[in-house]
Amino acid sequence: MIPLLDGDVEAIIPKSTSIDHLTVEVADGAVTLESQTSNPGEALAEYGGPGMGADWMPNGSGQYILRVPGVGEGHFTWKRNKLSEDGSGTYDWYQYSRFGVAKPANINNYPDPYVKLVRVQSYPYDAIESKLVTWEDIDPKTSFTGDCNATNLSLSVSAPVVGLGYNFNDCDEIKVWYNSSNPGSQWVEMDQGLVLWNGGRDYEVAYTHSFKVKQGTAGSMHDFQRVTFEDGLTDDQGSCDAYNGSMTC
Repeated sequence: MIPLLDGDVEAIIPKSTSIDHLTVEVADGAVTLESQTSNPGEALAEYGGPGMGADWMPNGSGQYILRVPGVGEGHFTWKRNKLSEDGSGTYDWYQYSRFGVAKPANINNYPDPYVKLVRVQSYPYDAIESKLVTWEDIDPKTSFTGDCNATNLSLSVSAPVVGLGYNFNDCDEIKVWYNSSNPGSQWVEMDQGLVLWNGGRDYEVAYTHSFKVKQGTAGSMHDFQRVTFEDGLTDDQGSCDAYNGSMTC
């Protein structure tokens, strides 16, 4: 039995063979073992350990719609997954993703509105905050400027040994924040600042993260979302935001 992370790796070999060296490698969500034994002709018969049979399983999802009448809509989703067969009797792992897309209205014979801001955010319920243990992975981790091309930005997280991805079309300045002291709280925002004309164009933001909790803890999160448009004719702004629901503003 070989200690590893939150559990042990169990390697089963013939009685006449001893392990001189064992390497556990995690790559692209797969776990492999390389061994050196006293009998090079004998391969390991079996192995197992924390996360080696694990996979993400859907654990909830939903959508919110924010409407600014005559100006545009924002469509926002949340998606939660839980790590199954994680091999730990002490902890559970969750993955949480947020996505938002702002869709300006198509106005005949007038300039279409443009997107000023899109924000997605989540934070844990008070009842589970004390049971959150640590972040496992966060993507994106820092603010950046998007390239506005046709290639989607690929996001991925792992916890503890398997990966799950997410794609979105990044553009303009993307601001990223997360609570480094307590897992679960994060927001990502697309803010154009001084806007160059881009009427009628959709804009997207997204993030994904994973965190460890005490076993039996629910991975439920509060959601916040906001969208702001600017009228293409008058330059007046129309904004809408909501917690845990849809809204017409």
